Amino acid sequence: MQTLKAPQSAKRATIDRGDVERLPAMRPGFCDHCQNALPKSAINHHSRFCSSACRQTWWKIAKLRGAKLYYHLMVWRGHRGRKGTPGAGRLGMISSMVDRFIQSDRE
Repeated sequence: MQTLKAPQSAKRATIDRGDVERLPAMRPGFCDHCQNALPKSAINHHSRFCSSACRQTWWKIAKLRGAKLYYHLMVWRGHRGRKGTPGAGRLGMISSMVDRFIQSDRE
């Protein structure tokens, strides 16, 4: 007789923040969150943020925005954006979301 095994719990996806932190700054010499000029010591260390508060806020926003984009991208990918499917028009929706993110960052 075969015994049933309990299903393995899904492992929670983790983000390797080190990989993201090593990406180049969007505007070298300026904070990726507040857009203020970085202190000289931060520039020499290739930092992306002027303070730990900016870095933490940036990560919170990135996590929220990334989850939304991930959801829409997965729906699009599952249906390849074909007309009459839930994936129809999703790439346009993703592009619009990113445009709104950029606009709200400028305000």
